[in-house]
Amino acid sequence: MLTAKQIARICAFIKTHKLAKGLGTEEEPCSIAAINLSLTGKLTDDIPSCMSQVVGTWIIRIQDEMPSDLRNAPEWKSALMKATGTGRSHEKERIAMILDWTRAVVLPQIQSIADKYGFGKEWRRMCEVRTDESAKEVQIYAANVAASAANAADGAVDGADANAAASAAHAVGCAAANAAANAPYAAYAVGGAAYAASAAANAAYAADNAAYAAYAADNVANAADGAAAARLQFWRAINPSKLLAELATSLEEE
Repeated sequence: MLTAKQIARICAFIKTHKLAKGLGTEEEPCSIAAINLSLTGKLTDDIPSCMSQVVGTWIIRIQDEMPSDLRNAPEWKSALMKATGTGRSHEKERIAMILDWTRAVVLPQIQSIADKYGFGKEWRRMCEVRTDESAKEVQIYAANVAASAANAADGAVDGADANAAASAAHAVGCAAANAAANAPYAAYAVGGAAYAASAAANAAYAADNAAYAAYAADNVANAADGAAAARLQFWRAINPSKLLAELATSLEEE
């Protein structure tokens, strides 16, 4: 358990420092390194023992993909402060929350990509039923699109652009299947922090690929500033700060 003095140090540090992508520096550390600098003075992204391994792993993956404006927004910093003392008594429940967010919030954001490339019906079903089988079905359809897009040249969409977008959609399908496959196993995991971290990383990986797919498919013809705006809109829509706050407050450490 953290003391009141430790909590105060963490909050003060996070509030007054910019959070960086990657490990960062002592002046601009990443989200996890900021906590460690507050507690030990060491620049490291090792997940502190007071924090959930699942939550910490997810933070590391997500904070590196988020736009800097969102990583340094009051909502993320506030949730990060609360997440410090999450402990490790409810890892399986937190895995389930992350997977649910991935499938119910993240993946539906790129329905337009699936519609555009011919597997919209399967994508919608995957997001609704959220089973391993439905995710694998998407994999098959997306793989077919990726294979055929390499030779696409229909005038409306450049072949290379179509291939890039379809490959991104395929990557999301793989990540979705990976995340979905973890759900049943998570329920039977016995105290394995390493497994918990792996499952959380897979869920975060699905979100990473969702962001890439949204960028690749929806912005192939856009100027750089238009693509950047679309990417920011995507991240605001999936709202990782909201999930972090829920992960930090919905389950009390025993």
